[in-house]
Amino acid sequence: MEIQSTLRLSMLLSVAAGALLASSQVGAQEDGVIFEEIVVTAQKRAQDIMEVPVAVSAVTGEQIEEAGIKDVFDLQQNVAGLIIGQSQTATTTNFSIRGIGSTANNFGVESSVGLYVDGVYRSRQSSMINDLVDVEAVEVLRGPQGTLFGKNTPAGAIHIRTVAPSSERDAFVDVTAGDRGFVRVSAAANIPVNDNLAFRGTLFSSQRDGYVDDLNLGNDLYNDRNRFGGRLQMMYEPSDTFNLRIIADYAEIDEVCCVANSNTDGLVSRLNFMDPGSDAALLQFGGTIFTDFLYPPPVVTFLNSLVPPGSGGGVMTGVGFDDYLVAYNFAPESKNDDSGLSVEFNKDFGDAVTLTSITAYRAFNTDDLIDGDFTNVDLLTRTNVADQSSISQEFRLAGEFGSGSNYVFGAYYFAQEIDQVTATIGTPLMEVYLTNLPDFQNVIAGVDGVAALAGAPYQPAGAPFLSGVQSQDVITQTHDGWAVFGQVDFAFSDDWILTLGGRFTDETKDIDAAYTQNTPALVPPPDFAGIALELCILTACDPGVPAFDPARLADPAVFGTY
Repeated sequence: MEIQSTLRLSMLLSVAAGALLASSQVGAQEDGVIFEEIVVTAQKRAQDIMEVPVAVSAVTGEQIEEAGIKDVFDLQQNVAGLIIGQSQTATTTNFSIRGIGSTANNFGVESSVGLYVDGVYRSRQSSMINDLVDVEAVEVLRGPQGTLFGKNTPAGAIHIRTVAPSSERDAFVDVTAGDRGFVRVSAAANIPVNDNLAFRGTLFSSQRDGYVDDLNLGNDLYNDRNRFGGRLQMMYEPSDTFNLRIIADYAEIDEVCCVANSNTDGLVSRLNFMDPGSDAALLQFGGTIFTDFLYPPPVVTFLNSLVPPGSGGGVMTGVGFDDYLVAYNFAPESKNDDSGLSVEFNKDFGDAVTLTSITAYRAFNTDDLIDGDFTNVDLLTRTNVADQSSISQEFRLAGEFGSGSNYVFGAYYFAQEIDQVTATIGTPLMEVYLTNLPDFQNVIAGVDGVAALAGAPYQPAGAPFLSGVQSQDVITQTHDGWAVFGQVDFAFSDDWILTLGGRFTDETKDIDAAYTQNTPALVPPPDFAGIALELCILTACDPGVPAFDPARLADPAVFGTY
């Protein structure tokens, strides 16, 4: 348990009750208990949560503080149906609501859960995982929200509202310490210049050791925390009918993240213990394989006999998924930084009509280093470097009419550019490992058999993974999109409201991707022009091209030596 302070600990008993009331609090008194009103902006206007006909959960800043919620991962414990997970790196964090979400491994895909901070859309899911500090509320909306949000949100939306500058002077400093070397420092100050102008600054830093041990590299190493950031705001409100808010923010993550530990090994078939699997091949290179399956002792003895003497590898029994123990040949790295600038103004025209404009620029950069084979055998290394920048503009008109009826109409524009380079590099052991896999041996034998029967120009199977082979993906994407949306609530009575909404979206993505695989020092890269010519000949795309010659398939000048 992380020890925060005597005051915080004394309030823990009230947190559970507060969480139960979060979805049913109203401004009323019943049986001597006062229920606090929770105001949400799920429908683009301030409303009591009990009056919102949307499946929404709201966690206030006070509840976040009392429950010790540090980030969105902790938020899952307070919001039903919200799942936030990580895979190989912090960059691949993904959000889902009610079990529906989108992968974060592909930078060309935006989340189906709309992610917003102070009304600004975040296209990169991992830009949301830093600490929740100086937050007014977090709203989680379930189900499609496209008629109220600029970006389509088929699975739902998460909206984080930070504390805005105000005319009252206030400040806080919070220091939290706990086990595993956890230290979190946060601070904020509100500085009013006069009745119309105020500034607010927020800073935070968070460090913690990991909770996953590496058999070779050390304990409490993986899935650590190393984060910091800040936010500077200005609020200008010259009259009751106009306000302007400017927000600049920066956040950074530099962590040893993340690990993948298996709950099922691949040593041998568990049906007859006679068929070796891929993990048995790793043992021959000094690999360490963890298992909690009760293999017969003779099987374990045989498997350990495959391990080279003095390598330190072998089968470790009695180690389950929840033991958080792995063995890598190097610690992964996950770094990213997220920054942005937004300008929002609200202009009231009377008769409950308000025009809102939100203009924003955001940048997100990530740099990851991954032990691609997730073992202590040096087979694969993967690097990923990506840069993303975006601009967005939203105009929204909201108002009321009749007796309790209201409307929201908006127009939204979003554009982004993404540059990504991913490289997967194999070591000399990779080819030997592949040729030791029984299934791979069967494939090679099949290719060799076909080549022997067909004769020239067909050749036997080549080396499955030449030493130093590198697979590299270089991807550039430009994204342009706009949308118009609107929703009208017709109140026929206090108990009967008819809601009509719609949206139109137009998005264009241009992607330039080059996928290459070669060994720069040993093997010349393929002649892509020659390959295109051969495909053209094969498919008769141009009657003037010479006839197809099968012997050309074996020409190294065209296809390299693969």
